Amino acid sequence: MNATIQDIVVYLMYLTIVLIVANGNRASTSFYMKDSLATTMVHGGLLCGRPDEPACDPDEDLKPWKNPYTGAVEPINYVDFMQVREVNQWWVWLDQTLIPNVRVQDWYNGDPPYGLRGYLDDRVNRIIGYAVVRQVRESIGNCRAHPQMRDYVESCTGDLEIPLLEEDDRTYCLGWKPIIAEDCVRMREYEYRSEEQRKSSPTSGLYRTYTGGGYELRMKGSIGDLLHKIEILQNSSWIDNRTRAVVTEFSVYNAQVNQFGVLRIIAEFLGGGIMPSYRIDVITLTKNMDFGGIVTLTAEGLFVVATFYYLLNAVLMLKGMGAKNYFKESWNIVDVATIALSLITIILWLVKTYRVALFTQEIALTGGNDYIPIDDAQTINQVYDYCCSFTVFTSMLKLCRQLSFQKAFRQIAATIKLCFLGLSTFIVEFFIVFGSFCCFFFFMLSTNLSNFRDMLRTWENTLAMAIGKFNFSSLKEASEIAAWIFFAFSIVVNMILINMMMAIINMAFEEIKEQKDTYQNKFEIIEYIKRSVREITGVRPAERELPVIKVNSPEGEEGPLVQEQEENAEKPISVEFSDKTNQLLEYIETTYLSGFVQSDTQGQKIIDKMRLAENTTKAKAMEYGFDSIFADGPTPTPSVLGGSMEDELVNLDDHSLMGVSMGNVDGMNI
Repeated sequence: MNATIQDIVVYLMYLTIVLIVANGNRASTSFYMKDSLATTMVHGGLLCGRPDEPACDPDEDLKPWKNPYTGAVEPINYVDFMQVREVNQWWVWLDQTLIPNVRVQDWYNGDPPYGLRGYLDDRVNRIIGYAVVRQVRESIGNCRAHPQMRDYVESCTGDLEIPLLEEDDRTYCLGWKPIIAEDCVRMREYEYRSEEQRKSSPTSGLYRTYTGGGYELRMKGSIGDLLHKIEILQNSSWIDNRTRAVVTEFSVYNAQVNQFGVLRIIAEFLGGGIMPSYRIDVITLTKNMDFGGIVTLTAEGLFVVATFYYLLNAVLMLKGMGAKNYFKESWNIVDVATIALSLITIILWLVKTYRVALFTQEIALTGGNDYIPIDDAQTINQVYDYCCSFTVFTSMLKLCRQLSFQKAFRQIAATIKLCFLGLSTFIVEFFIVFGSFCCFFFFMLSTNLSNFRDMLRTWENTLAMAIGKFNFSSLKEASEIAAWIFFAFSIVVNMILINMMMAIINMAFEEIKEQKDTYQNKFEIIEYIKRSVREITGVRPAERELPVIKVNSPEGEEGPLVQEQEENAEKPISVEFSDKTNQLLEYIETTYLSGFVQSDTQGQKIIDKMRLAENTTKAKAMEYGFDSIFADGPTPTPSVLGGSMEDELVNLDDHSLMGVSMGNVDGMNI
């Protein structure tokens, strides 16, 4: 039991180290920083009109405000990017929301923001370099109208299904004129830069995944020059019918919380409209060397040591058991997965540390005034977080093995094993029925509801409807038939299939509960800990634990259990020692001497001496002693020779005992 408690304590220490390492890359301020960036950059400071919020009331939410310094009544010009649906609205969002927030503005009293160059308008987040608006375009000739419609449609633009092959990568003049045009006016915003030149990574939107290259609008310089450049681009149709995506991206650093923010605001141009989306990642790339940072750094070192210790232990077990026997046990597979994930985590930590060192060195060389993408560090950090999460998962799961001596854990494991066969058959039936409903909802609602626009999202939302998360009003507006089929889906899946699954699990659990004798606690560790704490603190005195000895009969059959009961605990030490000696002699006789000394006169003599008294309450082992059994013979005792001898022993004087060895009085060495 002590070894089991020691194993649990050691593993809990390892689990604590894993949790500290995984939590070292997390901060409670990440959510608030992300929400602040989304509110200012994406939603324009508006709290209404968001996807999960009610629409804005012009009289309450968008009413004009009076500037106390100018005295003028000014309207709220901020535009929510998630409400942008066409290109003109996108230009308004760029002018009214993005530029006033991505570049620090004058103070509320009109004073210039001295000392805040390079900050966002919140005056807390320092932008790394500058923001970039990148356009992804499709090349000419990717689209041809259907033969039956070519007489009515002269030209068309493609869908950019394969961005790597269909993306435009040529350089143009102002107005997307060819480079050989006579009136060519060169501008940086019409020059293509590849993904390698920008040191960036592909960007995923709601509809497509786009490469990291494109045509850049760099939002640097004075605000006046920037607004003039934007006006030129807008008038020259920088965004036209061949534009497939416009991505606004930049990175910031918040020194208050020591975290980096990476923003990508994506406008995908589909069917003449815009599909808006955004992604904001708040990551921790550097570590503060305060108390928490030192604890995390120490835990990371201990995590490396523990990982290689478990790796060595697993290799030795694999060598001793053999690969076939080793992988037969499921928990060994979990150990291998945990060790593999831990090794990957260590490697990613080293790579991330190296990339962050290069990244910070580049910031120091440029003074933070040049565009420096941190896509590599962000990707490595994301994979590192995934590996840490899975390592914590498998490590926590292995805790069930450490506690498998408890009855509850043994019953749960047996229930899962027992109901696996029934559930394996049920899952096939469930997926057939569930898949039929998914196909129906996809073909009926894919053109009406965005949640069902592809098969993957259809499966996700159908599963959400199975657990009660749905919007019946939107479903009914999209299709009346789908609304009626939804009732059939609720009855078949929620009321029948899910209840069948619960019935299978309940039947298996009831069968396991009936086998009470099979699934009992292997150790009463909780009681043992409680008793030990009470004894250590002095609440209750320590009690002696007397052993339980199993005695076998001479015929080889298992005899009764001889237990030292409470009455033995009250006996004197000398009496208890005599009982133990008697049991030892009986064990020696039955185990080593019985059946082997019948032909040996001396051995038979020893056996006869040991059997002088069949009743153990009258003849204790202390009446014989070691010398009397294995030497010249026992000293007669009153309990053996009877009462006549007792009278003679009473009349003996000191002179009569001069030749007697006092070491054999009453069979004990004094």
